[in-house]
Amino acid sequence: MGIFKGYTNRAIFAVAMVIILAINLGISVYLGLGEAVSSVSSLAKGSAEPRAQMFLISALVLGVIDFIGLVFAIRRGNEAQSKLVPVL
Repeated sequence: MGIFKGYTNRAIFAVAMVIILAINLGISVYLGLGEAVSSVSSLAKGSAEPRAQMFLISALVLGVIDFIGLVFAIRRGNEAQSKLVPVL
């Protein structure tokens, strides 16, 4: 496979997962922050819309899930990388 010669499929998969989860986490944080600011201020006033609360909670849950997945993907990548024998 050219540039991936010598790397296991597990290492390639782990790197791909880290990239995907990092992008997903960034999107969740980006979308969640704008909504969070307005939701938290309206929650403090007691006048939050149910839709805003639901969006904020779902963004937070997705962010936590992405972060946990990112940690596991990095750990798996480090495991796989320690077993690599690069082909030069």
